[in-house]
Amino acid sequence: MATTRFGLLQGPVVETHPHGLVEFCCEGQSLFAEYPFIHNEQVALSIAAGAVTIDRELNAASSATNCFVCVVLAVKPEENGHFLVALGCGQTRLYARLNAIAYTQLNLQTGEQVAARFATHSFDAT
Repeated sequence: MATTRFGLLQGPVVETHPHGLVEFCCEGQSLFAEYPFIHNEQVALSIAAGAVTIDRELNAASSATNCFVCVVLAVKPEENGHFLVALGCGQTRLYARLNAIAYTQLNLQTGEQVAARFATHSFDAT
């Protein structure tokens, strides 16, 4: 069984929107979270690898509100034909878990710039 990996996104609150949606800045990029825990105007949220998808189209419209542009740091095979992709932007690290079909279709290369996409409700407050 694969170990669950989590990334950590944190940064200052930019704006509070209706319905509990909070915009915050992480590594110079705007992200959104629903009802996050905020301490001293700072948001800190963890996100599981299974909640992150990878897209080569950095500006594509998506129902996953968040698009975090980052670089592929490493790809590691896991059990059951899955692959764990380590992603980075500045000091921030995220992980995405891909099945064999997605891994083959994307053919990711270390150092490649990609969009990590995830929904506003994908986070766990830390």
